[in-house]
Amino acid sequence: MTNMKTSFGSGTVLFIFFGVLSFVVIGVPSILIAGENSEIVSLFVGQIAIFLIPALLYAYYAYHDFWNDLGLKKAGKISDHSSFILLYLLTIPLVGFLVDISEILPFPEPWVEASKRMEAMLNEIVFGLLSDGTFANLMFTLLVIAVLPAICEEIFFRGVVLTNIAKRTGNIHLAVWLSAIFFSAIHFEILGFLPRILLGAVLGYSFILTKSLWIPIIIHFLNNGVLVFLYFSYQKNWIGFNPSEITTPVPIWLVAVCVVAGFVLLRYLLRKGDASIAPTEINH
Repeated sequence: MTNMKTSFGSGTVLFIFFGVLSFVVIGVPSILIAGENSEIVSLFVGQIAIFLIPALLYAYYAYHDFWNDLGLKKAGKISDHSSFILLYLLTIPLVGFLVDISEILPFPEPWVEASKRMEAMLNEIVFGLLSDGTFANLMFTLLVIAVLPAICEEIFFRGVVLTNIAKRTGNIHLAVWLSAIFFSAIHFEILGFLPRILLGAVLGYSFILTKSLWIPIIIHFLNNGVLVFLYFSYQKNWIGFNPSEITTPVPIWLVAVCVVAGFVLLRYLLRKGDASIAPTEINH
């Protein structure tokens, strides 16, 4: 990855400016004229105006090599795709365990209630989008819930946020976990905060070690897309359970096995991958 054109301070100000400008010019007018479809439009426009456009504008201005620094030039090796998808799958039991833990942690009650309302609203939107049970509904829902977030959020959080932290500090682990915390925090769901940090870390390592953004994009799509397909399958009576009402605790032995296997795999990928990023030379 190449050096950047901006200092940390000016780059941060520039990034915030592009974000506010995009939201004011595109986001607010779109939501105001959306009417009864405001929630769906908010999801759609939010991804474009809050994440995608500011990230692309910033990268175009600040990066010497736009496509390469964003990680969009390399498709990634098949072995890398399969390895990090396996790492993602190994984290699923731990994600479930963290969800269970989050339910009993002493978070402030208003935060918990807000998180539950947000989750219920998202479930309602997904079920509403899939209400006709047609293939076209499924494709549109996948676009809004899986494809768009995968592309927009990965360009924003991994292509820009993680890349900037890594280049400024030279510490990939700090970059991965700080960007993962930011990724989780910006979703404003306290009950999903810990699980989403773990997901963000997997997405971060998959990008930083392969230099290909397409790998975390695919993993992000799978994470959201599988849930959409489960909702669709439930409405079509292909499965006998509601995905939003799964309450079965994750067996501790399964969590332990997957944690050990995931740690071993990550250690292998760290040795195999390109884990070195030199601190950025700042051009003042």
